[in-house]
Amino acid sequence: MSNLVNLLFTNKKTTFVIMKNSFKMISKIGILLFFLSNLSCSSSGDSLKNSSEIDTSFLPKKWILTDDLTDESPTMIIMSIEENGYFQIYDTILDTKFVEAGIKMIQPISKGQWKTDGDNLILTHFTPEDENPTIYKIKSLASNKMVTIGSNNKTHIYKSK
Repeated sequence: MSNLVNLLFTNKKTTFVIMKNSFKMISKIGILLFFLSNLSCSSSGDSLKNSSEIDTSFLPKKWILTDDLTDESPTMIIMSIEENGYFQIYDTILDTKFVEAGIKMIQPISKGQWKTDGDNLILTHFTPEDENPTIYKIKSLASNKMVTIGSNNKTHIYKSK
């Protein structure tokens, strides 16, 4: 990353192109991780409810995917679940150098409708060609933390924003 930062300040036009291409790669990796990852977790705390006791009233809010989030992360993925049955997933740029170079702070990833069926969270993604449903098992859900398991059995942990 330091080589990229050094290059950024050498030529503004080159900087924007490099940053734009770097962001595209980061976004694609984030999208791939989000959709291909499975979400599961061990619960630590009595406030989390097991899947047999899921209270879906906790779902409508903004959830931050914390799996790979560190203090140096240039972006974070947010899933906004709305009470009206719609959701949006987007990437938020955290690195001010990207924003200063003209890259939009919010990068949409997906949107669609959500519903629950037992302990399953079903996200139906709207695409130009089709509607693509993805099913996640809710392992645990509390007002500030959600753990899900995807089709590849990988655990994803979200915290509420």
